Amino acid sequence: KKLNTVVGFGLEFTSAFNTTESLTAFDNTNLMLINNLNLMNLFAGYKGSPRLFEIESVLGIGWLHYYYNERRGNDFNDLSMKAGLNLNFNLGQEKAWTLAVKPAFVWDAEGAGQVQLNSNAAAFEITVGLRYHFKCSNGQRYFTRVAPPCDPDEIASLNDQINKWRKEAGDNKALADKNARDAADIQRAFDEYKRTHPDVVAKSNPSMDAVVIFRQNSSTIDANQAPTVARVAKYLQNNEDTKVILLGYASPEGSQEFNEALSQKRADAVKSTLVNDYGIAEDRIEAEGKGVGDVFEKATWNRACICIVAE
Repeated sequence: KKLNTVVGFGLEFTSAFNTTESLTAFDNTNLMLINNLNLMNLFAGYKGSPRLFEIESVLGIGWLHYYYNERRGNDFNDLSMKAGLNLNFNLGQEKAWTLAVKPAFVWDAEGAGQVQLNSNAAAFEITVGLRYHFKCSNGQRYFTRVAPPCDPDEIASLNDQINKWRKEAGDNKALADKNARDAADIQRAFDEYKRTHPDVVAKSNPSMDAVVIFRQNSSTIDANQAPTVARVAKYLQNNEDTKVILLGYASPEGSQEFNEALSQKRADAVKSTLVNDYGIAEDRIEAEGKGVGDVFEKATWNRACICIVAE
């Protein structure tokens, strides 16, 4: 079991068969608790996946059991210890297989009534084998790097921001739907106005006439009204013999003097955009403030500039 990229633990069981004067087939068994330290990751750091070649140190302690022996008279138990290396070759792109070469010394560490590492009671072993790595919960066969855990306060703050954006998105959609409905109503009202005022639009191109809506007390063209101005400008650019009449209006709030000035500013704002942003010649544009408007049935809709494209 790997606890992390450096430390691991495991159980190892070995047995010897007919190698001593034991009267049984089994001469001894050795069950050990093994500790592994990945020296490469310990000193050079983990790179996110196992290296092609890695070295591990191995230390173990266990229970060594000897079976019935004619010279000793019966079974007996000793303490065992182990020290060695694992030379690991990690194979394949997924590192699913490890070819391991494991040289080690194993001691019968209990003799003369005390624990000792005596060379006369030691054995050298070398084992070679293949190890298969099953996939972990991360979908890989080895440790992978993950982002550091987030601060709960930071998560709460992010959730609040997300909820705020969702609300704003919902509000914006509701506002956009309302604007779309108002635009359709304004267009119908404008069509009715043109029908009842033939003297104003006698020479106009009905398909190109447009209405630019303003906020209360404002003569600034909002971003959602810019496409309307752009549509008029595009037509004027493509039809050099046409002119445009800009009629500015205001809603009834405020004094007559204020509303007359505001209606002129709205007409001038559209004219300035056509001249400065789209290069339309000033002599092709007539801008006139009409004061408080009665073009539309709703007073707030009269915060507008009507663009009449004259052929």
